[in-house]
Amino acid sequence: MGSIRVTNSGPTIRLNRDRTLSVQAVGPVLRVTSPSEVLRISRSRTLRLDATSEVIRISKQGRVRIATSVIQQAGVTDHGALTGLTDDDHLLYLNRSGVRPMTGELAMGDNKITGVVNPVAVQDAATRDYHDRGYLAVNRRSYIESEFDDPGNFAEGVQAILAGAGARNGTAAGVSKTNHPGIWCLETGTTAAGRGFIIGSATRGYNLGGAGRTRVGSIVKTGVFLSTALEEYVDRAGFFSMALPNTINEGVGFEYQFDQNGGRWQGVAEDGLGETSIDLGVTVVAETWYNLEFEVNAAGTSVEFFIDGVSRGTLATNIPSGTGFNLFYNFHIMKLAGTGNRSFYIDHYYVYQEVTR
Repeated sequence: MGSIRVTNSGPTIRLNRDRTLSVQAVGPVLRVTSPSEVLRISRSRTLRLDATSEVIRISKQGRVRIATSVIQQAGVTDHGALTGLTDDDHLLYLNRSGVRPMTGELAMGDNKITGVVNPVAVQDAATRDYHDRGYLAVNRRSYIESEFDDPGNFAEGVQAILAGAGARNGTAAGVSKTNHPGIWCLETGTTAAGRGFIIGSATRGYNLGGAGRTRVGSIVKTGVFLSTALEEYVDRAGFFSMALPNTINEGVGFEYQFDQNGGRWQGVAEDGLGETSIDLGVTVVAETWYNLEFEVNAAGTSVEFFIDGVSRGTLATNIPSGTGFNLFYNFHIMKLAGTGNRSFYIDHYYVYQEVTR
């Protein structure tokens, strides 16, 4: 229970006779020592402290009366005493629990990010320790069998295979080389079964999984004409072993046909037991360069497909992994209907594989 006392210090607000307010710097005043209670006039017209809602009010006419009002409690002075502290109400601020992602780049202002765990996903941040240990533990062998020069020199073990009247492989005469120095061209010729292949050596192939990740990439484009029902062809880029006329024995990579996924690129995996494909959501446009890359994880249990540097999908079934598969890169165009000559261009390709010992 609070008490009323008289004090001679501290400014007070006074109601003057002309009903104006003024501040009196000193003078005896009534003070309530408990902030949770108010000065109350009881029904018997005596002054006492009470925590209920009857308070002294002065009307506009300057009359004192008893009124019922909500008691204004003293403000909270301790931040920890506020309610709703765990609510996520302030969307402009970063919630440390991670329930909301960033909506823009986070500039660290030359400050370090500390206490980071080792990465799991491809796009996870890596610690220096993880990088250093991984670098030392991996013997990297990278085959950049890439930029064709205009005479058409292949890397060791690479060969071109053609079939059909007029089928051709060679430099892409008349095709712009701007930003694409050295382009190789495959043409189907003028038969309904014309085809052209660029393949690696089947006796010097690759195993996926069990050692380290494998990444295969190429920059390719179609010619002026896309595949149609009357002039149908299929383009592929990746690791493929084929059985003619158009069966994948085993492989993983990219495929384009006009009647699959509305003419969009698709990712394909085939292990001899079955084939799995995924729509990669990018419609093939004639004479447009595409940077096609796929990456098989170290265990050989997942393959992720990228187009122009953007991840477009992942497959986890029918991946030809393990030592039972001898895979080699294979870029080709195969005619399935019609006799019009169709083209497939390859600007660059590479195979990158890590081997951990």
